[in-house]
Amino acid sequence: MTLYLKLTQTGEFFFMTFAVLCKQRKEGIPLRKIRYRFIQAISLTAICMIAFFAAMLFWLSASDHPQVLILMLFFAVGGAIAIVWLFRSVRDLTTGRLIWDNQILQIPVAKLDGTLLNDMQMVVSGFGILMNSKVIRFNQDGIKLLSVKIGADSIGLRYGAGERIHEATLLFQSLEKEKLQAIIEAFRYETGVEPELGDDMYVLIQDS
Repeated sequence: MTLYLKLTQTGEFFFMTFAVLCKQRKEGIPLRKIRYRFIQAISLTAICMIAFFAAMLFWLSASDHPQVLILMLFFAVGGAIAIVWLFRSVRDLTTGRLIWDNQILQIPVAKLDGTLLNDMQMVVSGFGILMNSKVIRFNQDGIKLLSVKIGADSIGLRYGAGERIHEATLLFQSLEKEKLQAIIEAFRYETGVEPELGDDMYVLIQDS
């Protein structure tokens, strides 16, 4: 009876977590990829746990099958790995939603650490960076947004921790003065970083 209750409670926990994090909402392709990864993780975790408890029940009713212990060990290890993957997926999904909902910019990436890129979008917010399905969190593990440089048709970002510094060049079409000022203020107040303006953009800001 106790085992049954534990199974029921575990099932309810996974169902509620699945329902909350998989709730349909307006989101872009990067978040859909992260949510799909979360669904894979929670499905694998559930399968491993169900298989483990099924093997345990079989072993309790037929203890003369020692090979069942090997299956239990296999599913226990698989379940532990799946749980770690699940927790990371939950963290990525919740942080990714924060970044998406509070985005400052969503524009294509032209270069990352000097490498030319095609068809890659970057979402930037005060919480971090969302690049395809990769989540980069600011103020965790020492990772910070270090500098922002705004030019006539691009924005340069430097971020990282310690000696692991990355540089990204983001492309955009010419901006109106109001839009440019809104971006500058958003970076200033949401990230604490004062954007550096190129000479041409500085002139645009001053001309009013």
